[in-house]
Amino acid sequence: MRELFAVLVATCGLSNPQQLWDKYKNDVTDDIFYRLREQNPNVTYSDLIYNEGLTKIEDQVKTISGKDLSDYGMNRPQRTEEISRNLIRELDYDTASLQQQLTESVPGLNPEQRLVFDNVAKKIEDGEGGLLFLDAPGGTGKTFLLNLLLAKTLPVITEGTPADKINACLKASTLWVHVKTFSLSTNMRVQLHNDVQSGQYAADLLKIGEDRMAKDGNGMIILDREFCNVVHNPDDLNNFVYRELLTNMRNREWLCERAILAPTNYMVSRVGGDIVEFFSVDTVMDTEQVTSYPVKFLNPLELSGVPSHKLRLKVSAPVLLMGNLDAPRLCYATRLQVTHLGRNM
Repeated sequence: MRELFAVLVATCGLSNPQQLWDKYKNDVTDDIFYRLREQNPNVTYSDLIYNEGLTKIEDQVKTISGKDLSDYGMNRPQRTEEISRNLIRELDYDTASLQQQLTESVPGLNPEQRLVFDNVAKKIEDGEGGLLFLDAPGGTGKTFLLNLLLAKTLPVITEGTPADKINACLKASTLWVHVKTFSLSTNMRVQLHNDVQSGQYAADLLKIGEDRMAKDGNGMIILDREFCNVVHNPDDLNNFVYRELLTNMRNREWLCERAILAPTNYMVSRVGGDIVEFFSVDTVMDTEQVTSYPVKFLNPLELSGVPSHKLRLKVSAPVLLMGNLDAPRLCYATRLQVTHLGRNM
């Protein structure tokens, strides 16, 4: 129940989470109460129990959002120490294991990767620091290189939107003119596995991104059959991607190997089946605000980054998690499968 409470606080925009805590704090901490009662039959609910429950909730909220309870209008727990679990984890590294990883992996770098690695390593050894940027398309081995020496993160913007984070990143900064840029161009999939098709696919993706693909009279990009298979309706798409679905519906590995990507929620709604519909709460607490937020106008809106009013699901369907609910177990982009649909969830 504490996990659910943490998810509600961190992701659902509760209007008064402190009031919700005050109302249900006994239920949220009942396992702590029963654990202590085994040691002392006379124990009662107390601030000590509530504080332990709040501590566990705040730890979970920090894992999801990086914020503490005060950022959501709640009282914070009293902690004996404020060293975060993330900091402890960052300090708990095995230098011998890391050195072995470098010894085994560095000789496998190609000349472009080795140039980047040597430049970063020299700046660290000389204590100079610096601003470096790696420009590398898919398939050039950037993940392999980054695992050796770099950590790629977006800045933390309190209560920020995805657009806020992009606007605050390094490329939008005045420091960008001082950044030394490196590029990777060798496609490692082609070089290591002689996968010419992957190399051509990556090259075509770059052409699309750089607006160098051929277009028709309407300005639409022309895609040939070597790049993709064009279908003309949702049924053909379903049958192509999920061929033999009834046979493999419970096969998670088979499901994880395929997906249908859609640019908008409207396109997702066109992929049909035996679907159960769930609706978001669309009533306001203050009746005087009813006319200010007409549901007939708000409910049909499909906004980027905002869940649809109507959620359409079906049992056995694969779904994609769109937030960090319980890292590292349930992280952004984790694939899940619907096993049961109740009345409300």
